[in-house]
Amino acid sequence: MRFFAVLILAMLASAPALAQELLVGGRAGGSWVQRSQPNDPEGEPTVLFGTAFTGYGIAVGGTLQRELTKVGQNPLLLDADLLISYRRALGFAESRTTNARRELILMTTAVQLPILIGFGIRGTSTLLQFSAGPELLAGITSGSATRQTGVEGVPDSLETRPAIHLGVTGKLGMMFDAAGGKLPIDLRLTYDPFVARSTRDRFDNYVSAENPGRYGVAFNWQALVTVGWVVPLGSRADDDDVWGDDAPMGAPEPAE
Repeated sequence: MRFFAVLILAMLASAPALAQELLVGGRAGGSWVQRSQPNDPEGEPTVLFGTAFTGYGIAVGGTLQRELTKVGQNPLLLDADLLISYRRALGFAESRTTNARRELILMTTAVQLPILIGFGIRGTSTLLQFSAGPELLAGITSGSATRQTGVEGVPDSLETRPAIHLGVTGKLGMMFDAAGGKLPIDLRLTYDPFVARSTRDRFDNYVSAENPGRYGVAFNWQALVTVGWVVPLGSRADDDDVWGDDAPMGAPEPAE
C-alpha cells in the first residue's frame, strides 16, 4: 500500500504546471461480486461441491482527480481513490430429491485503492471519462456463516483469512458540473487474476479435510457503481489558460 501512496504523490508532483486544479472529495456506492467456480479434478477437495459465490457489497471513501495534460482538447486524467468496502457472497449446494440445502456466506472488509489513467471528453457541462489501471485489494477482515435446511447435524465451520491481491480495473464515468463542485458517477469493473483456481489452493495450508487451513476470501469479479462529490483545490497557474487566447472584455489583467 505504501508503494501506491508514493506513486500517487509522484504523479501529482510531476503534473504540468498548467494542468487544471486538483479535484478532491468523496464517493460511495454499491457492488456486485462473484467468486468463480474452482477447477477441481475428481478426488480433490471441494467446498460445497465446487459452487460459485455471488453477492453484493458497499464501498465508501475519498477520491481525487487531476488533469495531467491535454491531447488536443481532451484531458489526460489521473484518478485515485481510497475506499473501505464490505462484500459478502453466497454459495450453495442442494438436493433436488430431498430438498436438502446448505448455504455458505463469505464476508470480507477491505481497503481498495485504484489508480487509473484515462481520457476525458468534455461537453458543455459534463466530462465523459474512460480510464483503466491497477487496483490494490487489501483485505482487513474476513468471515463465513453457514445455513442449512433438511440436513441433520451441525455444519462444519470454515476458518477464513482476508486476501491481499492486485486487480485490474476499467472505468466508465460521467462528471456533471454543479454549483460549488462536481458530481461524478462511475461504473467500474474489476478483475482479480490472483484468485486461486482450485479449492486446494484457495486454502493457505491444506493438509486434509480435517485440517484444511484457512480459506482465502477474495472475488474474481466486481462491478461497482459509485456517486460522489468533488470540489477544486488550487487553480491554473496561468491566467491566459483560464481565459483562453481571446480574453473577454473586462477580464482581469494578470497580477505582476
